[in-house]
Amino acid sequence: MGLNIERFKQIVSEKYFLEEMDALVPYIRDAGWWEGDKPDAVVRPGSAKEVSEIIRAANEDRIPITIRGAGSSYTGGALCYGGGLLLELTRLDGLIELDEESNSVTVQPGMSWAKMNCKLRGMGFHTGFRGPGSGITATIGGAASVSSIWWGAAKYGTVGDQILGFQVVLPKGEIIRTGSGANPYARNFCRYGLGPDLSGLFIGDHGVFGVKTEVVMRAYPLPEYVDFFEYGFPSEVDAVSALEEIARRNSFASDIIFLEEEYTSYAAPRYPNWDGSKAIVAGDIEADNRAWGEVQRAVFDDIVRRRGGRILEPSYSKYLYDNMFNVFFWGRRDNGLLMGACNQVPIRGILRTIRSQREYIERNPDLFKRHFNYRGMFSFIVRGHMNTIPTLYLPWNLDAEPSAKEVAHRIWSDSVSRWIECGGVHYWIGKLIGEILYSKIPKEYHRILSELKKALDPNRVLNPALWDLWGY
Repeated sequence: MGLNIERFKQIVSEKYFLEEMDALVPYIRDAGWWEGDKPDAVVRPGSAKEVSEIIRAANEDRIPITIRGAGSSYTGGALCYGGGLLLELTRLDGLIELDEESNSVTVQPGMSWAKMNCKLRGMGFHTGFRGPGSGITATIGGAASVSSIWWGAAKYGTVGDQILGFQVVLPKGEIIRTGSGANPYARNFCRYGLGPDLSGLFIGDHGVFGVKTEVVMRAYPLPEYVDFFEYGFPSEVDAVSALEEIARRNSFASDIIFLEEEYTSYAAPRYPNWDGSKAIVAGDIEADNRAWGEVQRAVFDDIVRRRGGRILEPSYSKYLYDNMFNVFFWGRRDNGLLMGACNQVPIRGILRTIRSQREYIERNPDLFKRHFNYRGMFSFIVRGHMNTIPTLYLPWNLDAEPSAKEVAHRIWSDSVSRWIECGGVHYWIGKLIGEILYSKIPKEYHRILSELKKALDPNRVLNPALWDLWGY
């Protein structure tokens, strides 16, 4: 059936229903290089009730819905394919409650990480994990939907490690809560209990299983003491050896960054204190008092000396800490469209990933020189393992060249396949990585996702183009 325009306008009002061509065209893309199709309309709900009504109406008319936050992704997960309705959630941007009794904060999914961090800091709190590199625009709901990782990950883990529960609108329009909040007599204070971990079903689901309308996370008092560290190493092997021990003995470092040789060479002109270093380890320590912070720093310094490293003035560490949400945008400004493919590996496994990337570039030097600005691998500790971001940028001048983008996409796809085969685990899957990933992992795993999708969404309404979940 066709799109019942008047019905959706009645739900959200005409102001928040977009149907004019000039309003729809920007939604063809996200922050990456890939393009989807123009949605038939964009609807911007202001409450969970409106989200539920929209989804119920879409089920009746078999209208596909694509869910979108601020569009900060790179992998096509928030783009329409074949038209339909685009559900844009940025009106849902409030901080609902800071509950000091349960040490939790409840926010709406369309709030950006930068906005939430500013509000919470004014109240004397933070969420441990403080958001991805694109946190100026990236939303809380979007990050939860892709299991986001970055700032605060060394100490606190991923966004999923901080989530206590959700309010979710299911694919047929029902509204549920997960975590302890599912008990109407309980506060939002824990995630596990009441049976299986339903919160986990919606972390990393890319909106396939439901629309998040509230996110509950842990809240922590702001640290009393902040310090910085920065180390230079004569080789990547020495740096990774030190990183393994640093990660095992970390209690207070919120961020631990690793720059391999290419990235170190790229950034070194701005940091003369790096002279002679082939790899850099840097980060910040956040503790409840100076004594604890200084003990942690002394432990790190000792490890670095024993592993052949040098203690450096922490200028880069301070720069990252003060500009955590700006670095992402400055990288794009200077280099082009980031063809993102963040993936997780064991700490020692990063050496294999680096080696594989270099060998591929050595086999295809002209293609890489023509189609990319490659700056190396920016990596960081996620508690006991590593997340790495291969900084492949499509130069801005090639964005309007279809043939160049086709070649770049092929090379990028080859790279994603290699990273998977190197043992990399992607979380920011979207459509593009999903098409590669689910061709490589066991069919039984994919089939379980398919069966869950069919049970929850029999009318194929929510994000039906993702992950090929209808093939079984």
